[in-house]
Amino acid sequence: MPLELRLFSDGDNESAFRDPVVTELSKIVCQRRWNRKLIGERGDRRRRGGLRFRYCQVNVPDELLRDLLPGPVTLVLKRSEELNKDLNPFTSLVGVRIPNHPFIRELARACPGPLALTSANISCQASTLTVSEFQELWPQLSLIIDGGPIGDIQSPECRLGSTVVDLSVSGKFTIIRPGCALASTVEILRQKYGLIPEPAGEPGH
Repeated sequence: MPLELRLFSDGDNESAFRDPVVTELSKIVCQRRWNRKLIGERGDRRRRGGLRFRYCQVNVPDELLRDLLPGPVTLVLKRSEELNKDLNPFTSLVGVRIPNHPFIRELARACPGPLALTSANISCQASTLTVSEFQELWPQLSLIIDGGPIGDIQSPECRLGSTVVDLSVSGKFTIIRPGCALASTVEILRQKYGLIPEPAGEPGH
């Protein structure tokens, strides 16, 4: 499964939630309001509980989380009061991501909490697979880490990005973006956990 190139806020966990950093991330890419995400590493129970209950409200079983994360899936959940109000200010939801990539997971482990992030592309443009594909953003970035292409640059499927699923309503799910893991995600949610699919609409339904 392809990963997505991301832009991360700099500094420690606290600075990631201060107004200037969140505002700068938003200004760089002009993301839709639901598409600014948190990224965290699933570790021991204490750390996992901190991510789940400090920054967002989770109403699905731990087993479901383990089936989808880490991986190419973004879970949209109800935000907590501890999040900066400027992070997704027009919705009560926030996206949470745990990629299955050694470098990003080590980076997340080194931080005391989740990182604020957004995709490394201008909103509504195709996902980038190499750092050269978002050259227009370089002057606005403090650091660029080039690990090489993250997929076949000739394959449209590699540019689909993560599958974004809204799990904020108990017993239901809504696919916000099909992404690259749609079939497996829907199968897990419907067949294994019996969640009911809802039609896509404006997030925050």
